[in-house]
Amino acid sequence: RDSDECTLRTHMSLLDASCIRVIAESVGIAQVSDEVAEALAPDVEYRLRDIVQEALKFMRHGRRETLTCDDINFALRARSCDPLYGYSGTDPPRFCRAKGTQDVYYLDDAELNLADLMAVPLPSMPRPPRFTAHWLAVSGVQPDVAENPTSAEALAAAQPARAAASKRKRGGGNGGGDELNGDEALLGQAKQVLWAEQQVWLEKLFEIIRASKPAAPQPAAPQPAGGGGGAAMEVVGEGAAAPATSHPGGEAAVAASRAAGISLDSSAERAEAEAAQRRDAEAEGGHEAALGSALRSVAREPSMHAYAPYLCQFVESEVQRNLQCLPMLFALMRLLRGVLSN
Repeated sequence: RDSDECTLRTHMSLLDASCIRVIAESVGIAQVSDEVAEALAPDVEYRLRDIVQEALKFMRHGRRETLTCDDINFALRARSCDPLYGYSGTDPPRFCRAKGTQDVYYLDDAELNLADLMAVPLPSMPRPPRFTAHWLAVSGVQPDVAENPTSAEALAAAQPARAAASKRKRGGGNGGGDELNGDEALLGQAKQVLWAEQQVWLEKLFEIIRASKPAAPQPAAPQPAGGGGGAAMEVVGEGAAAPATSHPGGEAAVAASRAAGISLDSSAERAEAEAAQRRDAEAEGGHEAALGSALRSVAREPSMHAYAPYLCQFVESEVQRNLQCLPMLFALMRLLRGVLSN
């Protein structure tokens, strides 16, 4: 029975005693007894199967169908073993059958002459990286420098867009009509169309920015001829007729103010000026809050690239109109800072 089990195990195994003796001779062990070879064969086969199964896991995780040398090396590292050196090439190893045998193979390694390898000239050194700066466009005109494309290259690059535009126009029912030129085709591709909500938001932003400009001062009222510093009422003496005056306090308030020598019109003007200052301060505080909220929205808006052409045009026109208005220029600078920080 023991002999039958040994025979069955020998037939099921891939490695036998002869393979162990060949492996031992390849590493310098000349004589290995049959008992030692038969005892080592199952253990060597078990460890080989373990390494191959672990390598197959790496192959499946890599979504590949071919087992590579790198998978075997990964499996060896997972089992705390040294990787195999010299088999990490992209080409699979080629095994050749030994002459006169049927189950003996060897690795076909090409023999290289070291003298020939040393005679091969070295490859040229790569050029070091360098950076140069040039003007891409000046005032909308592209300068004629070596870094920029020539006019012929620009026309050749615009030819596909021109052909596509003309094809779309012919396909739209305008067969035989005028074709779009290259500039119109390029402008049509670069055009940014804003939705109604985006236009409303942009107009509101422009309105808030324009509100930063202070209101023009009102012209002063003309002074009456012969008036003493603008006093509309003088203290009258005895026997003089007092001018008719309407005051919320009635005649008693008029008499008290005359006795004190105070002009009713000047006190009313001061009260009105103080109220106007309070209203201006409240309006300025509300405008500053609205301006800050609008600029924060500009700095955080994800789709600000769609508004960039309109904002640039708005800033350019407003700067030209308000060169002497520092509050307006400061608001425009804050707007540009929000656009740049987006």
